Amino acid sequence: MDATTYNPMARKRPLPLLSSGTHAQWFQLARHHFKKEGILYVLETTRDEYRLAKGMIGLQMSDKSKTPESTPDGESTTSSSTPTMVKEAERADLLAKWERDDASATYTMLICLGDFD
Repeated sequence: MDATTYNPMARKRPLPLLSSGTHAQWFQLARHHFKKEGILYVLETTRDEYRLAKGMIGLQMSDKSKTPESTPDGESTTSSSTPTMVKEAERADLLAKWERDDASATYTMLICLGDFD
C-alpha cells in the first residue's frame, strides 16, 4: 500500500507505524502515550500481579468467615458484613478496568504495526 492510498486506520493511530526506521522512537512514544492514557500499568504488570498489588487475592468470603449476629429476640444468625460486599464489587470493578485497559493497549499496539510485522 503506498502513501497516497486512503487508510481509515491511520486516523485512529495515536502513534506512527512501527517499522525498522521508527522502532527506537516508537517505543519511547508508546510508553509516553500509555502513561498519558493511564494504562501503562498493563504493560508492566500481569493480571495476577495487579490483583495481588490491589489486595484482591484472598478476599473470597467463605462460610467460616461470616460473622454471627444476634436478632432482637436473641437468636443467632450468620450474615456477611457489608465491607466484604463492597470489596467484592470493588474487585469486579478493578478486574473489569484491568481487562478494558489491557484491551485498549493491545488495540493501540496492533493498529500501529507496520506491514513488516
